[in-house]
Amino acid sequence: MSARDSSKLLALWRTLCIFFCVASFASAAAGDGEAEALLNWKANLTRGQEMLSSWSNGSNLCRNWKGNFLANPPEIGNLRDLRILLLGSNSLSGSIPEEIGMLSNLWLLYMEHNSLSGRIPSSIGNLTMLEIIYLYENNLSGPIPHEFWKLCALTQLQVHSNRLSGLISPFVGNLTNLTKLALHSNNFSGPIPPSIGNLINLVQLHLYNNSFSGYLPSTVGNMTKLIVLLLDHNKLSGPLPQEMNNMTTWYNLQLSNNCFTGPLPQQICQSGRLFKFAANDNHFTGPVPASLKNCPSLYRLRLDNNRLVDNITDAFGVYPVLNYMDLSGNKFYGHLSSTWGKCTNLTQLIIHNNELSGSIPPELGEARNLGLLNLSSNHLSGQIPKQLWKLTSLMKLSLSHNNFQAISPQK
Repeated sequence: MSARDSSKLLALWRTLCIFFCVASFASAAAGDGEAEALLNWKANLTRGQEMLSSWSNGSNLCRNWKGNFLANPPEIGNLRDLRILLLGSNSLSGSIPEEIGMLSNLWLLYMEHNSLSGRIPSSIGNLTMLEIIYLYENNLSGPIPHEFWKLCALTQLQVHSNRLSGLISPFVGNLTNLTKLALHSNNFSGPIPPSIGNLINLVQLHLYNNSFSGYLPSTVGNMTKLIVLLLDHNKLSGPLPQEMNNMTTWYNLQLSNNCFTGPLPQQICQSGRLFKFAANDNHFTGPVPASLKNCPSLYRLRLDNNRLVDNITDAFGVYPVLNYMDLSGNKFYGHLSSTWGKCTNLTQLIIHNNELSGSIPPELGEARNLGLLNLSSNHLSGQIPKQLWKLTSLMKLSLSHNNFQAISPQK
């Protein structure tokens, strides 16, 4: 086969794949027939079948393309009536062509989990009907084009896990229909713009693993539908805005590995839906939020390495689904409560390097799933209770640097 014939066949292959993938999304019931049509077309070729070796019975043709398609051919701009373009989870490489901005009727653009590189074309800003953009898990670089912030129909923008950089435009506040904004695991920097508070329909905001700096704007209090806020591993500083106390429906709040100061949000579990909360490795001060004591939904809590001060005897309650608790590196004082034994799903309890006193309650032996118990570097005393020897799942027990006088025998 000549190089020219191969080129023509490859171009036809691309066009057919795009056509049939879009058609199959629109009518799943017809999918098997479309796949059969492609296989029949391949079987009738007099040459070039080796180029289509990945096409076989039982394979999903739209998700198993192999090779370098030059990201997408420039000819893709000819598909002016295209509504849905699904190219995710393939082996596409190269850059996204500017011609993609000619698909003026496009609603959904999925190019996630490929090896696309280069900059995001500014021409995507022409696609004013776009509702969802998935460009995550590629090798895209540079800033988000200014034109993106004109796409007011967007409900989801997910460009995480790339090498994108630069500032977040204040015009992000134009995207008032967004329900999910995922910019995490990139190289973004600078402040979070106050205009982000305009995103009143936002449910999830993922900004972690970047280099955002400055204060968290008070306008986040306007986003009352927000239940997931992931800000960890940035360079944010200062106290949390008081307006966060207006946000009471948290499911997952991650603030760890920043430079936050001041108190924790007090109404964090008012709704009783909080599942995960991490504020570790900051400079938070003051007591544990009172709403955390009555939070039966809590699964994972990290408050370690702060400057929190509270009486641990009364600050925490019973958590039926709690799996992980780390309170180390603070100034908690008082006695360990017997209620820790009622946290029967707890696998790790870490409270080292505080100012606890008194003895270990025997009831702690009822937390049968404990695999790690670290109470070191406190002021605990008395006997180590024999009930701890019932913790047959225990893999690490650290009680060093305390004032224990004896170890109770098992019998």
